[in-house]
Amino acid sequence: ALIPLIWGGGWRAVYVATAVPCLIVVPSLVAWLLYERRNASPTPSTAGAMLVGTFTPPLLIAVLEGHPEDALGAALCVAGVLAATRNRPGWCAGLLTLAVINKSWALVALPVALVALPAARVRVAAIVAVLGGGALAAIAELQHAATGAGVASVTGAGTGGTLFSPVQLLWWLGSGSAIAAHARLILVLVAFACGLLWWLRRRRAGVARTPARADDALTVLAFVLLLRAALDPQDNLYYHLPFVLALLACELHTRRWPLLASLYSLLLAVGAPVAGLGLLGMIIPVHALVHPSPNLQAAVYAAVVVPMLAHLASIGLLGNAPRIAADRRRRRRRRVAGVWHPDRSPYTPQRP
Repeated sequence: ALIPLIWGGGWRAVYVATAVPCLIVVPSLVAWLLYERRNASPTPSTAGAMLVGTFTPPLLIAVLEGHPEDALGAALCVAGVLAATRNRPGWCAGLLTLAVINKSWALVALPVALVALPAARVRVAAIVAVLGGGALAAIAELQHAATGAGVASVTGAGTGGTLFSPVQLLWWLGSGSAIAAHARLILVLVAFACGLLWWLRRRRAGVARTPARADDALTVLAFVLLLRAALDPQDNLYYHLPFVLALLACELHTRRWPLLASLYSLLLAVGAPVAGLGLLGMIIPVHALVHPSPNLQAAVYAAVVVPMLAHLASIGLLGNAPRIAADRRRRRRRRVAGVWHPDRSPYTPQRP
């Protein structure tokens, strides 16, 4: 931000200078994942991954609405969870701390990373809590001194004039409900509850002290990030960017083409209101002809989000238990593979 000020650049130049580093992180993460999976089977499609990662509607909306830092936070959360699956607690703690300092919603990724780690969970949690919490407290104090409004002005900024959007699952409860009033605290508690449920499943399968599979950890991360976007009363469409990036990273480990990430991005763009799309509403003609009521917008949004939540929950929190049990049985067979068995010996005489 200091570079444009040297030649007297205005606020647009300052915004571009601060947004470009945030936007470079997403394609860089996708390129790194593609490099890591270059010899895997199936080999992910480079064109599909870069297309979804670079031109997904939530990313474009975040740029147009002035929140490119969400792209940085999404990349840091995905990278932190991947570091946890590779048993790198130092990298995991550093990346998640930067993510929490960047945007406080990144706290929902912490329980996923803690469960994915085979050890050093208390140390990672303490580092994120102390450094991230201390930095957020200092930032809030500085903003309070500068604006006189404190944290409330920060959490309410960038909502596009909508404090209770119909594009979220709490619309049916009303803005005056207790759940809507404390939704963000509830989101953090739900994220830790999901992490606890996943840890119990892994403990029951006997693999709680081993690194989690990358696709399983990214599936659970995508689930909690989608919950964060869907249950936030001030839901903006760019809130879905972290979820799309986590889902993309998961599909790069399991598919050749990121089908679900592509489909969800398109459905989200088509089913979104004009106010949420901003300038993108000019290139989607359906909104120029149809002006749905808030209840219809909420119903369309729920029809898109609820099946995705159910799918991710069945795979990440419930469906991975048989796979973990199969992995446990496979490791047991490997441990006894060195024991001589008469039926497997090449010297065992065959029956006539």
